[in-house]
Amino acid sequence: MMSERYPALRVIAALYKAAACVVGLAGVVGLVVGIVTSSRAGDAAPLAALTGAAFLGGGLIGFLTLYAGAESILVLVDIERNTRAWVSRADALTGLLPRLGAGTQRTWGAVQYCTMCGKPHSLDSTTCEACGEPFCGDAPSSHS
Repeated sequence: MMSERYPALRVIAALYKAAACVVGLAGVVGLVVGIVTSSRAGDAAPLAALTGAAFLGGGLIGFLTLYAGAESILVLVDIERNTRAWVSRADALTGLLPRLGAGTQRTWGAVQYCTMCGKPHSLDSTTCEACGEPFCGDAPSSHS
């Protein structure tokens, strides 16, 4: 099985999720402390209850923010993986994506395509290295 890419980002996302749980739990504990304190506070009971509610609200906001940050990191990693898989499948199906070899930089604008097989080649070539046919210009032709 191939190892996962970006293991550090996955660890950071897990740490964010753990921190989100700690912050959420602290908010709930703050609410409980506020309720218990308000029952014993006498005249300050409304203030103690409000403090507990503030802890809960802050804990909820902190939990959601940290958890959303962790999920955002994982979404970016998934987007990278899906994009890489899509490019790999598209290249396997069509053979039209330019190949990047060692020391070469080819772009869609600097590539010619074979009239028969549709494979890309550099502009300094006049015939296809794979099948020997001449190039049709800057777009692949469709042959049956």
